Amino acid sequence: MRAFHAIGVGDLFYGRAAVLMPIAMMFGIGGYFWLPAEPPLWAAGLGLAAVAGLAAVGIRRAGWPSLVLILVAMGILGASAAVLRTQWVAAPVVAEQLEPRVIYGRLLAVDRGASRPRILLDRLWVAGLTPEETPKRIRLTTSGEIPAVGTRLRVYAVLRPPGPPVAPGAFDFRRYSYFRQIGAVGWTLGAPRLDAAAPETAAESMQSAIGRLRDGLSQRIQERIGGAGGAVAAALLVGDRAGIPRADLEVIRASGLAHLLAISGLHMALVITAIMFVFRAGLPWLPTLGERFPTKKVSAAIAFVAGAGYLVLTGAPVSAQRAFIMAGLVLVAILLDRKAISLRLVALAAVIVLLLAPESLVEPSFQMSFAATAALVAAYERYGQRVRLTVGRDPSGGVGAVPRAVAAYAVGLAFSSFVAIVSTAPIAAWHFHHFPLFGLPANMLAVPIVGLWVMPLGLMALALTPLGWEGPFLHLMGFGIGLVLDIAWWIGGRPDAVLKIPAAPPLSLVLWCVGGGLFLLAGLWGRRLSILPAAAAMALAFLPSPPDALVDGSGRLAGLRLPDGYHLTSTRSGRFAARQWSERAAVEGGGGLPPGTGTVHGTHGMISCQPSRCRLEKDGWRIDLVRHAAGLRRACAEADAVIALMTVRMACQRPLVIDRPILDSEGAVGLWIDPDKGIVVRSVHRTVGDRPWTY
Repeated sequence: MRAFHAIGVGDLFYGRAAVLMPIAMMFGIGGYFWLPAEPPLWAAGLGLAAVAGLAAVGIRRAGWPSLVLILVAMGILGASAAVLRTQWVAAPVVAEQLEPRVIYGRLLAVDRGASRPRILLDRLWVAGLTPEETPKRIRLTTSGEIPAVGTRLRVYAVLRPPGPPVAPGAFDFRRYSYFRQIGAVGWTLGAPRLDAAAPETAAESMQSAIGRLRDGLSQRIQERIGGAGGAVAAALLVGDRAGIPRADLEVIRASGLAHLLAISGLHMALVITAIMFVFRAGLPWLPTLGERFPTKKVSAAIAFVAGAGYLVLTGAPVSAQRAFIMAGLVLVAILLDRKAISLRLVALAAVIVLLLAPESLVEPSFQMSFAATAALVAAYERYGQRVRLTVGRDPSGGVGAVPRAVAAYAVGLAFSSFVAIVSTAPIAAWHFHHFPLFGLPANMLAVPIVGLWVMPLGLMALALTPLGWEGPFLHLMGFGIGLVLDIAWWIGGRPDAVLKIPAAPPLSLVLWCVGGGLFLLAGLWGRRLSILPAAAAMALAFLPSPPDALVDGSGRLAGLRLPDGYHLTSTRSGRFAARQWSERAAVEGGGGLPPGTGTVHGTHGMISCQPSRCRLEKDGWRIDLVRHAAGLRRACAEADAVIALMTVRMACQRPLVIDRPILDSEGAVGLWIDPDKGIVVRSVHRTVGDRPWTY
């Protein structure tokens, strides 16, 4: 292949080697997020200068030197973009939990998915904070009636900083909040109250109007269809997933159909394809317009505008932004008489997204959407003709044409579903620690219903809502959604529907992506070599052992692990952390520790408890979890490591001690028992380092 032989400048921008450019950017951005400390801002300026120099030299050369220089430049560009983006989104964050106080703010968004609704406020005034200390946005759990988006509210609330990871290597909510400029989270004491409207800029007024329109459409859709079907319809059409019952959401995830609920490539493609089809079929009926203008290009331009409107209506989530960029590039290619879909187009879309939001690289939605899109395009470029020839056309064009067309669609759907699942399943398993074993048949059954029935009727309902004629279409749409939910319950409700995967090191995900890149871009030998990094990734995914003991950063929850799960100091407090610990260990909850004297046996190790402390014994090593100060002296004398849920004020010479002051500075701590090395300790602080989002 040309990308791996003689490479000229044209190949870098128009050939297959262009696909390597976003990959180089990913390594640069990934290196930035891997750093233990934040680089200075001048490093970004120096990096951009180096990018310009390397690109100028690389363009004048040919072959491998040109490729290497350009790829190095793209890597530096990615790292520099990440540094600049981090500085650009910097906003105040509260330093500690604040006592209840009055807060004024504009309602920016509402999430009704949890047991209590959560509201996002901006344009804030917080009692006791100066303008320089006031966060740009806050997220609050609340109760009562929620006014329309854009309304000015008065709340009485408790604020605290966004929480750190609940275990070393776990999801970092602080980083997630930092790049969304959420400087505090908390809860309200009482329901929000309306405040006098404050003056808004034109952009803010437009944003509020769109939010009210989206909320109004969501409520109208849910009222018309009702139940879980109405909530799913609101998710599909306007991106509001908040009303979906938790039980339905769990089986949708277990069946591998969760991607249908995210406004992403599938939805954007359906919207733009439907608009293109309608206008390409209708414009020729207008003789003057059809004769003077190319209907295909006019339809593409109209579809571009419609896609942008749909993006705005759905609230422009990150996944939808990426999907629109990709679809928009396809439409621009049509307008410029270029090949509409290719790996170069996927690469260009990825470069644009990474430049605008480098932080998306470390989020699962970007990784999965990019992997699925690249894999599908590459697979159809390489095997698409074989797939199309699997079911040929009826040469007579007679009665057999319809069954053959249906069969061709089924074969294409099976092929696309297989490629998408294979390319995204390892990424989803790495992030969410589970793999839907029956995702392929579930998608084979559900995707045609969504693509051919649910979404077309939903789009018709949206178009006719201003006239009040959406009712029949929503009713029929709800029937199709009911079939999809039946499929989800039939498949996802099985006890063996999900394979649990333990948390794996980041290197396993990197190796899997390297193997996938080799398979997509290289020739026969490259595809054979791709087995090596893929096999290494799978081995790394199952080699690590979960922590044998964990304690959260607050010191309120700790657990000792046996094969059946973590046995916790409390089964009431810290439920989120406990659930995350179990998911990352791929085990069910082990329950609580005996409150008094008792013993819990496992196949490897045992836990013995006394009123003041519990001990985990495994491979000849002992970890003591001290619940009361009375157990400290014996723990210090007998254990190899001590976890104390208080401050240790006595000399404890021999064992390793984890107490409240250490937790305050290090965050959550995990302890592993290694038969050879002894007790291995990792903390959240040592894992993430000192970054702007770690406060």
